[in-house]
Amino acid sequence: MIITRRILKTLLLVIVAAGITNQLFAQDARTITIDDAIELALEHNMQIRNAGYELRISESSIRETRSGFLPRVSVDAQYANNLKLPVIFLPPGSPFGDVLEVGTTHNMSMNAQVTMPLYNQSLITGLSLARANEELSQRIKQATRQEIVTEVQRAYLNVLLTGESLRTLQFSFDRREANLELVRSMHEEGMVPEFDLIRTSVQVENLKPQLRMAENAHTGSRNYLKILTGVSIDEEIRLLETLEELYASRWDEVPPQLLERNLVRNPDLLRQEAQLQLARQQLRMSRASYFPSLSLFGVNTYQAQGDQFRPFDYDWINTANIGVSLSVPIFSGFERRYQTQQARIRIEQQESQRAFLKESVAAEYENTLDQMFQARESIQAQKRNLSQAERGYNIARVGYENGTQNLMEVNDAELATTDARLNYLQSVSDYIRSRLDLELTLGLP
Repeated sequence: MIITRRILKTLLLVIVAAGITNQLFAQDARTITIDDAIELALEHNMQIRNAGYELRISESSIRETRSGFLPRVSVDAQYANNLKLPVIFLPPGSPFGDVLEVGTTHNMSMNAQVTMPLYNQSLITGLSLARANEELSQRIKQATRQEIVTEVQRAYLNVLLTGESLRTLQFSFDRREANLELVRSMHEEGMVPEFDLIRTSVQVENLKPQLRMAENAHTGSRNYLKILTGVSIDEEIRLLETLEELYASRWDEVPPQLLERNLVRNPDLLRQEAQLQLARQQLRMSRASYFPSLSLFGVNTYQAQGDQFRPFDYDWINTANIGVSLSVPIFSGFERRYQTQQARIRIEQQESQRAFLKESVAAEYENTLDQMFQARESIQAQKRNLSQAERGYNIARVGYENGTQNLMEVNDAELATTDARLNYLQSVSDYIRSRLDLELTLGLP
């Protein structure tokens, strides 16, 4: 009895000292809540940034396509030196001979040209295609934001789960070490057999690998959360809430919209629908190449020539004209035909993928819903199991102090308590993860 109280008192002092040390170190760590983590991720996460860049590119593509309806102005200049003057052939018997040289050595011209499309189906369809691409980029950005928000919450919960599991195992390890010291002292005094010492020592050693694995898992989960939120790997963080507090405050009640399989806001389906619309616009773009195009043009030209290179002494002649240009595509091989055929096949492919995705999402929703309710039931069962395990441990400890229980029964009861605590934490984590998956599947904010 004296030895037991001495060890328990020492253990209590160690735990209190460790808690004070943790508090001192935690003062320098950044404290974040789950909402802080979401906000940091939305601001710094690289996937969201990349989706934003793609959206900006799509918006710029729309402006680029619209500029195709504006006039085009170009200015060009040309200089040609006739090393051999051009000739014209004269009929036989001409007084000027058979060949007559024409032109001059130096020839210069400058042109200013303005063109503006009056009707161009490719430009009109291209604008619709650019808008469809922007819609797809917008859907991708929204889906990325929803997925990152869900992933950050999962990562935050995983840090809490691994941290609390680590503390549970550490507490169990400390109690078993205290029991080992007690058994060693009693064995030296001849009060217990060597078998009790061996078995207790083996139980302590068996727990060390689990403790190391828990430490590694906790470190890995913290680093992953830092990556998602843009926090430096070298910066220490401390999570404010506990797993049970989040469960009680955020996810204890099941909202009715989770029980309705309304998939119209599912991010994957919205993204797939945008891809289908883009494929349809690409088909329209292929068909637009069959339409004629009508353009307005105007040309203003200055030209001069001479045998001596004296451009400022030349007599520059100005000519100007305006007109309308009509281009009618008739035949260019079978290029347009095959491009249209490929666009139709892409539409069929996207429609097939949409049908398959819709069935897959519906099945995923049903499976996740079942997992959520199973995890919810498991929480209550594990909570009762944990209460029973703690009561069993207290009974075994009191019985050992009174001499009615042996130390092995105390160790077994302590092991059952540790397992019950870990199972309870895992059930809470499984339930919250299922809730998050359901919210993501339904596209809920």
